[in-house]
Formats: sequence, C-alpha cells, structure tokens
Amino acid sequence: MTGLTHKKILVVEDNEDQRRMMQVALQQSGYAITGVSGAQHALLYAELSAPDLILLDLTLASNVDGWEVLKRLKANHQTASIPVMMVSAAIDESCIKQARADGADDYLIKPFEISELLLRVERILASRSMTAQEEQQFSRDSENAGA
Repeated sequence: MTGLTHKKILVVEDNEDQRRMMQVALQQSGYAITGVSGAQHALLYAELSAPDLILLDLTLASNVDGWEVLKRLKANHQTASIPVMMVSAAIDESCIKQARADGADDYLIKPFEISELLLRVERILASRSMTAQEEQQFSRDSENAGA
C-alpha cells in the first residue's frame, strides 16, 4: 500500500458503530479518515477538503439520502472528480447499476469483510493514482513535443 497511505477518506455513515468500524480499519491501514453522519456535513467537507475517496452510505437518516448526495457531488465541479464508493445493504442489481450510472466508482454490499473494504479502497485509490500519473506524463510528453 506504499504511496497510498495518508490519503484522505471521508466516511459518510449514519450508523455510528458501522462508521467507527470503517474508520478504525482504514486508520490502521494508514489512511487519514474523517467520519460524518449526515448529508450536509458530507457535502461541505467534500467541497472544502477534497478527500481522495468518499465512502457513502446509501440510506442516511436525514432529509437527503446517499443517492442525492452522490448526484450533488457529481454535479459540483469542485467534487465531481472525487471517487465515491457506495456502501449499502441493498443488494438489488438495479441499485448497483443505478449507483454506477449516477457516477459511483464502486458499490460495497453490507455486511462486508474488512479485508474486502480495504482491497476495494486500495484498488480505487491506486487506479486514481495511476490516472493522475498518466495525465502528468502525457502533459510532459506534449510539452516536449512542442519544444
């Protein structure tokens, strides 16, 4: 996991026990974690702090659910590129397809093993890291070609 530690992850989960469990597991793996329980805090934190990944519960105990949070994140130019992993007990295939259509990068079904959570987090962050490196290389190659 070298190079991925110290990445900032926002955990949006209204169930305190579930949120704490994810936070502890991710912190023990070297990630910097912020946990929030509601949609408004999630949207504000994402905009102000630009986390490297958002773990988003589908059903939040607030007026705004995870679906709406995902849509708002993807509609905001400041947060649209932040990868989002939906976390839910909903196992309906249509929910998974809808999450991906709405911009989610992954969908983790509860209950889950900590090892599965960590593997998926690492995969998303590594994928984003590679994409950023490829963009930097392309930019350098383009500049060199024009010189």
